[in-house]
Amino acid sequence: MSVLTASEGVGLWPMINGVVDRYDRAGEPPAQAIYVDRDCCGDSQLRRWFHAWPNMVFRLDIWHFMRRFSMGCSTDSHILYSTFMKRLSKAIFEWSAEDLEALRQAKRLELMTQHMMEAPTREDIVRWMTKSELATYCRRRTRGTEETTRLIGKLYCKSYNITIFFNLVACVHYNYLQYTIIISLLQTNSSRHSWATRARTPTGYRCLMSRR
Repeated sequence: MSVLTASEGVGLWPMINGVVDRYDRAGEPPAQAIYVDRDCCGDSQLRRWFHAWPNMVFRLDIWHFMRRFSMGCSTDSHILYSTFMKRLSKAIFEWSAEDLEALRQAKRLELMTQHMMEAPTREDIVRWMTKSELATYCRRRTRGTEETTRLIGKLYCKSYNITIFFNLVACVHYNYLQYTIIISLLQTNSSRHSWATRARTPTGYRCLMSRR
């Protein structure tokens, strides 16, 4: 079930009470998980409001988690911003190994039956697989707390030292002067940057992980 709210804080209590009551009257079992943009860990007020569903799992919405890192970037128009976000997503998600192997086998048979290749190698199969086929036939899942912690830490250390230099030539009173503009990918002295670094703690990753 998806519920759109127009308020936060105490304004959520009537909505939560109504949702729980609707499940009870319909004879449906309680929801197994809820995705939130904050307050996923610890004894939050939101958890206390859902006291009727003590076994429900609170998970942090991954889009909001990634936004905490993007807010630490100097600008979203940085030439490496999209690359940074793609690698961040890759550090969190992986393709299901079972689905990926099934797609490889299907692609192998397709290449052979269409007489495109007699004995396609693994490299041939991967080269002929498209992004559309991956998205259609393969599920994505989270990598796990330890692996995500390691990959994001590695990505952060690399991105912290990335700086783009631009040479700008300006004409001032008929004199040509050359300036060097330095644009770092990550902000180094800002509260937003500090917020992004706090998201590196492993305890924050546990709320992202899907059940295996």
